[in-house]
Amino acid sequence: MVKQMNVLLVNPVVINQNSHPPLGLLYIASALMEKGVDVSLYDPETSDISSLGEQISNRNIDVIGVYSTCSQHNEIVRLVSFIKGRHNDIPIIIGGPHASSNPQDVIKDSLVDMVVQGEGELLFPELVNLFKTGYKSKPTSLKFGNFVSDKVVQAKKITDLDSLPIPARDLADMLRYTSKGINRIRGMEITGTSIIATRACPYTCSFCGSDAVFGNKVIYRDPKNVVDEMRMLKQEYGVEGLFFLDDTLTVNKRYLAKFLGELIEADLDISWALQSRVENIDENIVRLLKKSGCVQIEFGIESGSERILRLMNKRQSISDVYQAFEALRESGIRTFGNFMFDYPTETREDIDKTLDLILGVQPDVYGLWQSTPYPGTALYNFAKRAGLLTFSKNQLYDFFDKMWTERIEDFRGYFKSSPEIFEYTKERINSLGLQERMYQGNWTILNQGKKNAK
Repeated sequence: MVKQMNVLLVNPVVINQNSHPPLGLLYIASALMEKGVDVSLYDPETSDISSLGEQISNRNIDVIGVYSTCSQHNEIVRLVSFIKGRHNDIPIIIGGPHASSNPQDVIKDSLVDMVVQGEGELLFPELVNLFKTGYKSKPTSLKFGNFVSDKVVQAKKITDLDSLPIPARDLADMLRYTSKGINRIRGMEITGTSIIATRACPYTCSFCGSDAVFGNKVIYRDPKNVVDEMRMLKQEYGVEGLFFLDDTLTVNKRYLAKFLGELIEADLDISWALQSRVENIDENIVRLLKKSGCVQIEFGIESGSERILRLMNKRQSISDVYQAFEALRESGIRTFGNFMFDYPTETREDIDKTLDLILGVQPDVYGLWQSTPYPGTALYNFAKRAGLLTFSKNQLYDFFDKMWTERIEDFRGYFKSSPEIFEYTKERINSLGLQERMYQGNWTILNQGKKNAK
């Protein structure tokens, strides 16, 4: 009799980042379950290593898969060390944005058995089967990936999203992920959860690591499949709203119009929100968005300085920003503007231009976030080459860890010029009265760690 494999998927804790269920892991869970694998999920609200040990023992786990972001690096090292100290025979596979961008850091700092770069739904079941057969050395070939080194596998790009089963949300605590709060659709008190219709982004902004996982070629789900999942989420979980996690749902206007037409025809009576680039918005799209139940659009505007936008490789203009907000002005759709400050080489003049832009377009709500040089991004590489970083890479991982566990309240940034820029920006926000429109649901410049402290 062939042994059934038991897999545990692990989402290392990052305090206050639990607004949405870990869809990446839940997609992989569904793919594994289709292959007859028994899957469980470790997704704690606080770090609880003892319960992880109990879960591994009680379910006779054969393989462990771990999701990774840079903010989770030190927690991952702790978890892997704990597991290997008690169950050295259980193989551990790590994937996600951090593993995809920085595989050697993961290997160097932890006892992980394998690192996956890219999407895992097709490759992960193949790797589980590999370990099932007594894997000792890398095979000559894989169907859904290629070995880059003995411990690193590059997944082949998934080209058909409709072939994937929907995420196994029943493994997660969906009451926790759907309860009313301002982080489901940011800034709106609503019961809701998240969904995704497309993958990848054709842009290469310097601060983003999305392309390390998904590449730059956008792929799309059939609009009908997306609407069917929206209907299921409303019926099964009773949510009032849904947030689309897609990087650029609006980048292909033909696809967007087809999706919105499908959604309008379905008449689901559900609120929803999305992220968009400003140049993808026009009056016709706004009309369809409004008719379909869209209640909020988030824009990654980032800066009011054309110089900083060029450094970010943002590929948008200030006029694009004004055009989008004008198209939305009378629609009743809320606008959420995301802006950055403390980008390397940013001056007081650049900050003033960003604050002037906020005053000019008047988003209904906005967030002003510190630029963060995540290892593996172009931003990190630029700052390191220019000698602008205050911390080494390992010190950065330590700071990420402390920010999400100890809630540092007096942190002032990552670059040598950060303290001065931070104080100037905060002073200007208060003097202009811009604090009234600032989103307070996460760690922004005004609340720092205080609002969400333990």
